[in-house]
This record gives sequence, C-alpha cells and structure tokens, in this order.
Amino acid sequence: MRFRRSIVFVAVVILLSIIMGAGLGLYQAKESLEIEEEGRQRATNVAAIIRQQSADVTLMALSFITSRDPIFEGFFYHIIGISDGVWARPDRNDRDFWKRALVAQKLPVASERSFSTKALIDQLELSPTEAKELYAANNNTEELFAMEISALKATAGFFVDSNGEYSIQKKPDIEFAKSILFGERHDEVKYEIGRALSSFTVILNRQSKASHLKYSLLQFYYSGAFILGLMLLCVFVGWLAYEGWGVEFRLDQITSLREEVYRLEESEKYYRGIFDNVKASIYTKDLSGRFLTVNRRFVEILGGEESDYIGKTDFDLFPDALAAAYRKNDKEVIEKGISIEFEERAYNVKSDQRFMSVKFPIKDNMGAIIAICGISSDILGLRQTDLGRAEWETQLGHSQKMEAVSQLTSGVAHDFNNILNIIHGNLELLKGRLSSDEDSLKRIENALKGTARGVEVTQKLFRFTQKKVQDVRTINVNTLIIGLEGLILKSLTQNISLKVLLAEDLWSVSVDPGDLEDAILNLALNARDAMPNGGIIVIEAENKILDEDHVIRNSDGKIGEHLMISISDTGRGIPDDVKEKVFEPFFTTKEQGAGTGLGLSMVYGFVKRSRGHLVIYSEIEEGTLIRIYIPKASTAEK
Repeated sequence: MRFRRSIVFVAVVILLSIIMGAGLGLYQAKESLEIEEEGRQRATNVAAIIRQQSADVTLMALSFITSRDPIFEGFFYHIIGISDGVWARPDRNDRDFWKRALVAQKLPVASERSFSTKALIDQLELSPTEAKELYAANNNTEELFAMEISALKATAGFFVDSNGEYSIQKKPDIEFAKSILFGERHDEVKYEIGRALSSFTVILNRQSKASHLKYSLLQFYYSGAFILGLMLLCVFVGWLAYEGWGVEFRLDQITSLREEVYRLEESEKYYRGIFDNVKASIYTKDLSGRFLTVNRRFVEILGGEESDYIGKTDFDLFPDALAAAYRKNDKEVIEKGISIEFEERAYNVKSDQRFMSVKFPIKDNMGAIIAICGISSDILGLRQTDLGRAEWETQLGHSQKMEAVSQLTSGVAHDFNNILNIIHGNLELLKGRLSSDEDSLKRIENALKGTARGVEVTQKLFRFTQKKVQDVRTINVNTLIIGLEGLILKSLTQNISLKVLLAEDLWSVSVDPGDLEDAILNLALNARDAMPNGGIIVIEAENKILDEDHVIRNSDGKIGEHLMISISDTGRGIPDDVKEKVFEPFFTTKEQGAGTGLGLSMVYGFVKRSRGHLVIYSEIEEGTLIRIYIPKASTAEK
C-alpha cells in the first residue's frame, strides 16, 4: 500500500511540474518579448531624435542666412546645445514647439539638463551591426553641425584659421555660406544620415519579426505542454477514482515484455542479414501461391525489384507451363507436409544457369502449415565448393562483405547528402538576410564551399554504390586508352616510365566511358604513388575467354568472352591483409590529407555496374597487377 501511494504521489508531482513549468515558461517568454520590444522602442526614439535634430538645425541655418533674423541663429545654437546635452529636449510629440518659440521671439528655457545624443546611444543595448549604423548617423550629424556652423560664421564675417578657430574676421560672405548649405558635401552628409537611420530601422524590424516568431513557437510549445499536462492529470485522477486509488504495477511483466520485444528485434536483424546476403535464392509463399518475401539473390537472378514479386503468383510472372510445374510442387509440399528436392533452370536468364531447389512447409505452433519456403542453389556453385571450398568461401565472404559495405555506404551517403542539403539551404537563406553584413557573408561563403566539398564526397560514394550504369555506350577501349595516355604521362614523375600494350581487334564493351576513364586514371595514379623511387607502369588490353577454372578461382567471375584491362607497377606491393581492404570506401594507406580513400572503391563500383569483376595480384617489393574483366558487348548492345 505504501508503495502504491508513493507511485501516485510521484506521478501527481510530475504532472503538476509539467503544468507549472509550462505556465512559467510562457510567462517568461512573454516578459522577455516585452523587454526586447521596449528596448527596440527606445532605440527607435533615439533614431527619430537624430533624424529630427539634423532636419531642425538645417532649417534654422537656412532661415537665418536668408532672413538674417537673429532668433533663428539662437534657435540653431540651442538645437546644437540640446544634442550636446546642454539643454533639455522638447517633447517629441510637441510638433508646435519651435512655432511657439518663433511667435514668442525668444529662446525656450530648459528647467533641467539632459543627456547628449551620444549618451542616449551609449545607454542602449545594441548589437554591433545596430551600433555601427546608429553611431554612423550621429557622427554624420556632428559633421553636418560643423558645416552649418561654418555657414553661420561666414554670414557674420568669421572664418576658420589654421588652428580651427574662428579668429579671422572679414566681410560677411553670404554666397560662401550658401555654397556650404547647398554644396555637394552637405547633401552627401544628409544622405548618409538618412541611409544609416534607414538601415538601422530595417535591422530593428527584422529582429522584431524574429522575436515575435520565437515567441509564437515558444507559446505553441508551452501551451501544448500545459494543455497536455492538464489532460494527463485529468485522465490520471479519473483513473484513480475509477480504480478506488488502487495503483498496482506489475513491473516484472513490463520488464519481461520489453526483453521479449528486444529479442524479437535482434532476431529480425539476424534473419534479414542472413536472408539478404546468402548467395542462394530464397522465397516464401502463402498457401494460395502468392509470394510473401524474396531475398536479394532471387531478384538478382530474375531481374526487376523486390516489389515486382510480392503479392504475385507464379502465373503472374512465368509462362503457364513453368508456373504450373512450380504450383504442382507447392501443392505436393502442402498436401504431404514434406520437403521435396528437384533440379530446375532459372527462367529469364541469358546463360544456361541451373539450380538445385528444395521446398518445405512452414508450420505454426499448432503444427498447421501456414506457408511454403523455397531455396535454390546454383549447381555450378555447388561443384565449385567441392573443387576449392577454402578459396571459394574466402572470396564469397569478401564479396558479401563488399555488398554489405556498399549498402551501408549508400545509406550514409544519402543521409549525409540530406543533411548537406538542409545546411546549404539554410546558409542560402542566411546569405539573403545578411546581405549588408560583409563579415558574415564571408563566413557563409566559406561554409557554402565546405558543403560543396561534402557534396563532391557524397557523389563519389554514390558512384561506388550505384547499381545501374548512367551513360552506357559500346566503345573501343584502345581508342579510349590512347586518348588517356598523354594525361597519364603528365601526372607521372620523371623517374617513372609508361608502357601501353594494346592488342589488335579488341572486342567492344558496353560501359560508361567516363567511368572507365576514371577507373584507369585512378589505377595509374595509385601505381605512381606506389613507386616513390621510380619504376615502370604497364597498361595492357586484350581479349580473354574465361573458363570454369577461372570462375572457380574468382567467385565474381562468369564463363564467357571478356575484355581484360590490366595495370601493373614495379612498386612496393600490397600486404595480404591490406589487399582484402583496398576497395573499401575511405580505406587508404596514404598519409593523412593525401587522399580520401575513395579512388579504388569507385573503380570497384564501376566494374560491378559493368557486370565485370577484378583480380588483384601483388608481391612485396615486386609490384602489383590489377586486372579488370568486362563482358564482351553482345550484338543487341552494339
């Protein structure tokens, strides 16, 4: 009972804390907005004072020069005294202040001293950008005062000496005074005052909008939390009333359920890992013959996408005769509840690829058959296993590892590319909003260059993980290599020589020419880097017919006619433990900053997209040979 009461007390305290925290947060957000708005209003008032006093002092100066009435001269110096803090400022809302003073023909008398304009600016809490514009306007106002004082002094016959004092007395010069007030510099200063104050107002308005948007978001968040807390509290109190305050938790059941969910998630991960990476074709069907699941190997053999098969029957996918045979096997498994084994040919495959298949029933806990599972293994693969199991398993594991790395790389590249797009978009928005801030614009441009570099890296990763060729063409490799020879030579040092050995009458291949050029250049540059003390790079191209023995030694190989391109060097060689990793993304043996580790992974991706495979041979201090095998272009492709 005491435990139940403790639980109830903790729950009520938590809900009340949520409600009170939300209410307090909403109040603080509103108070913060009001303080910010009050500060912006004070800043707006100071900007209006600067604008008004610059206009008033110019008006008084012009009035004095044209009328020679000493009351305007007195008003002029009184306004300057207000700016310097000598006299109290008139009420900004009193628009008839100077008119009444003019009618009375006497200067206004201040009852108390006031702050100077600069002191008013100093009291404001401004950002560097705001302060820059407001101080600029005030400084230009002071320059305007000085020019107009010179005009008034010239009207009285006083001029500035070499020390800046009005000690030189001559004949009054009205034209000189007018040239000051109507001169180009006077207009420029007036323009600079207006520009600075307008820019300051734009910045204040922008910050005001941002503050109101922030308050709206906080209001939505805290209001939602407040309402949710109240709802939960009402539900909780209602539940307690319904249960008669009997709160009982079966923590052991909750823990057990959580562990069971975790085990199921882990089991699903293991299942998917095996299901999608095993080299046998696996599928499941319901009792009516519709496909429930198919693995990656099943899709690779028959083509298309996984979604093309889910929910379909054999009659939707295969010729009627073949579908009827498949369905007959399904019914035998369902009716007899046994496993059956048979040999079959894969439909819709160019080569004569045959499989050893097994079908068996899937049963529920009560022993009832609920589905059928089929597994088909390549017969040639089974024979290869008998001929060289250790070597075959090693190559198979490496191939599956590279496939898994490709999937992981693809996911990371897509996520990273999405993040870069968000960063780039927000930087572009900031660039537009901070167009007047040169320092911020420089930083934004540097950040945009960084995102562009990140995009280049993700594009390289996409090239590694792509499954489809983008610009496939049937080409003559000799022509392509001859065109690259000059570029490769320019990238080599003087102590490295290049030999190009190209067989005549080479078979054409269907590839992306740009990808092939990149692959050859990458391999040539890697060969160069492996020979810091000089050596020989040899590039060869010739026709090859691969037989079953080659396929046994190389799990990714296929029997038939291929074009072989090889790049060899006499460099340091590659250790066996490193040789297994050279095609993985970001793997490099170079010093930090000397490479991204994506060059050979791009070569690997290109070869896979071109339906080919690679073979690498290397001996320490003897050199390295890499061979690329690409299938000969068929007549239809040509």
